[in-house]
Amino acid sequence: MNCSEFDFKIKTASCEEIINHLIRCADNFNPPLYTYVNIEEYSRKINNNAITFESWVGNNLVGLIAAYFNNYDTKAVFITNVSVIKEYQGYGIASILLSNTIKYGKNNGFISVALEVNINNSNAIKLYEKYGFIATEQSQEKIKMKCIILSDK
Repeated sequence: MNCSEFDFKIKTASCEEIINHLIRCADNFNPPLYTYVNIEEYSRKINNNAITFESWVGNNLVGLIAAYFNNYDTKAVFITNVSVIKEYQGYGIASILLSNTIKYGKNNGFISVALEVNINNSNAIKLYEKYGFIATEQSQEKIKMKCIILSDK
C-alpha cells in the first residue's frame, strides 16, 4: 500500500466516524486516550469545533488530525489530536495530514501552530520537529511544541 491509495479530505467525517476512529486508536496514545477523555464527548467537540484533516481507505477513517482554527486574536492554531490506526502507521499518513494542516493555516492567515505531545512519544516528537516545531514548555509528562508559519495572505 502506498499514499496514492489513501483519500485525503478535510472536514468530511461524521461524529460517529470520529468516535469509531478514536476508539480504534485509543491504545496508541500514552496513556491510552480513554484514561483521560470521554471519547464520545471529545469526538463531539472535535466534530463541532475543529477542522479535521482526514485519511480514508474506502469508508474507513484511518488517519485524523483535529485542529482548532478559532484564535483570531493571536492567529494561533491548536492541534488537539493526531492519530493513525495502528495497521496504517508507517505509510506517511501523519506527515501528509500535518502538512495539510499547516498549509490550511497558512492559507487562512494563521501564523503559528501549537500542540502537546507525551514526553515518551519520540516518533511523534521527531515528526513535529521535521515540520519546524520546537519545544516551548515541558513537564514530567508532556511537551508543548509550537511552529511558526508564514501566512500566504
